[in-house]
Amino acid sequence: MRSALARKSWTDLSRRPTRAVLTTLTLALAVASFGILAIPSLMNRAMQAEVAQARLYDVSIPVDAVNLSASQLSELARLPNVSAVTARTTFATRTLIGSRRVDTQVWGVPDFASQPVDSVVTSARPGAGDVLVDVRDQIAGISAAKAGDVLHVQAADGSMRSLEVAGSARAMAFNQNTMTGYLELYATQATVQRLRGLTGVNLVELRLRDPHSAAAHATVAEVRSFLAAQPNPTAFSNLPTIRSPGDWPLKTVFDARSKILDILIVLAVVSAVFLIANTIRTLVAEQSREVGVMRAVGASGRDVRNSYLRTAALLGILGSVVGAAIGIGLTALLVKMFARMVYGISPGFAVDWPVVAVGAVAGFACALLTAWPALHRALRVPVHAALAGEGLVSQFGEGHLDRVVMHAGSLPSPLRIGVRNIIRQRGRSTTTIVQIALAVATLLGLLSLALAVSEVTDQSWNVLDYDVTLSAQAGGPQYGPSVVNLVRAQPGVAGVEAADWSQVSHQGETLYALGVHAATFVREPLTTGRWLTARDERTGADVAVIGSAAARRWDLRPGSRITVTTAVGPATFTVVGVGGSQANNGYNLYTTLVALQAVTHHPGTANSLLVRATSSGHHAVDVLAARLEGTLARLGHPSRSQVMYAGRASDQATARSTLVIVEGIGLLIVAIGMLGLVNAITMSIIERTREIGVLRCLGARARDLRRIFRTETLALALIGFLLAVPLGWLLAHALQW
Repeated sequence: MRSALARKSWTDLSRRPTRAVLTTLTLALAVASFGILAIPSLMNRAMQAEVAQARLYDVSIPVDAVNLSASQLSELARLPNVSAVTARTTFATRTLIGSRRVDTQVWGVPDFASQPVDSVVTSARPGAGDVLVDVRDQIAGISAAKAGDVLHVQAADGSMRSLEVAGSARAMAFNQNTMTGYLELYATQATVQRLRGLTGVNLVELRLRDPHSAAAHATVAEVRSFLAAQPNPTAFSNLPTIRSPGDWPLKTVFDARSKILDILIVLAVVSAVFLIANTIRTLVAEQSREVGVMRAVGASGRDVRNSYLRTAALLGILGSVVGAAIGIGLTALLVKMFARMVYGISPGFAVDWPVVAVGAVAGFACALLTAWPALHRALRVPVHAALAGEGLVSQFGEGHLDRVVMHAGSLPSPLRIGVRNIIRQRGRSTTTIVQIALAVATLLGLLSLALAVSEVTDQSWNVLDYDVTLSAQAGGPQYGPSVVNLVRAQPGVAGVEAADWSQVSHQGETLYALGVHAATFVREPLTTGRWLTARDERTGADVAVIGSAAARRWDLRPGSRITVTTAVGPATFTVVGVGGSQANNGYNLYTTLVALQAVTHHPGTANSLLVRATSSGHHAVDVLAARLEGTLARLGHPSRSQVMYAGRASDQATARSTLVIVEGIGLLIVAIGMLGLVNAITMSIIERTREIGVLRCLGARARDLRRIFRTETLALALIGFLLAVPLGWLLAHALQW
């Protein structure tokens, strides 16, 4: 008897191949969802490999333009804790692509053959007057330029220079700007200096023996002292960037998305468990008559249970193997998609075997655990009831709800039968409803997240009530009152405000400091406190309005004191207000222009001009921005302009692109839910073949049968949707928290 039951475990699969395949695929999809757990670790592994290959900086220091000789660089390299140093020239400008002027950053490479810090990986080495385009330029849709093409790049004097494209390149340290619409180019140091119209360098990059915070800050202090003590002294033009060990560019963005992934992973796993439970329960339920036959011929309950557990185990093994393979491929695809989209790299194939093992074991264990209660109920059914084909539903009609459905004479018979089928299979109906609710809730949550991201982006840009920003070149001459008056007098200018921005830090976190007038073009909404006043401006008071995220993180409110680190030393401000926007992710610090000029040791000058145009039309704004750039360049103030409407569109596109992986995982959860519904209805039809035959014999038409199953499907979907609405609301708040 036991050998016959053992053979039955195998024949159950081959006898009904369609059901076996459907069940295996269902289990496989559930197991594959566990592979999502591997995305953060695989992404970090791929990025760490790229960090090593790119020789990514530990410290990046922007400086006022200065000539550093080979001997001075050697002395820098011999400072304590410095293992490698590179000094390069960078130039922010515009490139004419068709009729568009595209924001461009050109990075100088001192020696393509020897790159000790921030290596630029190239397909060819450019000659004098040549450039390399970053591979991300084409991926981001900024430019399709290739080797042999000519780019027209604006020089510091306003003239357009024709530069031939020698090939493509990628550089982990520099190409994230493409996410905000910048064209990234690489050239020899001499080429960049000719474009800029100046000799010398404006960026010093270091790799350290000990990159931890205390040692890194000590090294920065050594570099500051070294540069100040040279015959041609220079100072930091902005706050140095210190990369924490294990960090990589945009890791904070990926980590923020990972928090959303964590929520979606939980939903995917829960959906997968319900899907497995529903599948195995249906598998056992449809064979309740066979259970009765085996018991009638003398098989013990233990023998019957072991036979079906072996079947469940075989299905679990098949589903786990197939699902693990699908999960490995899906995870590798998502990791490669993100790495290519953001960095233009194609990481090698990698597998997180512990996660694969967890998914496979979970699939196998769930198949057995969910089969056990179904078998327990089946073995409790009297043999005569099981042989009669009633099986697990033999008790239908005993409950109050069952009787209500049976006597609902106002319902047409096909509808009544469809509702009866849902109630008769309560367990399967419940798990199906839960899967549908999770799927629809996930869809609603992701739609809400997409809308919230769009609204936050719009809100952040609505703070900036002007049309064009003009920024002085890093290390170049800044704007004095005469330049402000000159710009104000230009045709098409409705107003201009001098402003100063600088990166500062507090407790290791970067803040974006902006010095403005009391009557400013910046419309930051306030949640508490007040805005800057004319009295603050006249006295140069050390007061500030702090961004919303910074206020929450450090528990700041009006009256609080905050000490920040600037490029020239510490500065302390009294908080007088808290902003309400998410501009710069809520890490802003607004103070008066006079106060920030004093803090940065640039009295009377500013590094930005905020310009309002007389016409807000896109073409008129573009023409004005180009004309102002040219005018300032001819006066010896090379500048880079940013058009606000284009920046808004670029940020919205970037936000949408970073949600691609999240939406992909959300669609997987929706697929699991829909598969659960299809599986429930399919199994319902399979197990009720005898009932369908009886109904046909009693005169039921095909149309009536379709109404029965359509009623069952729509009822399950409707109940799932009603549950999904409040669940989706909760999920939306969790995703946006």
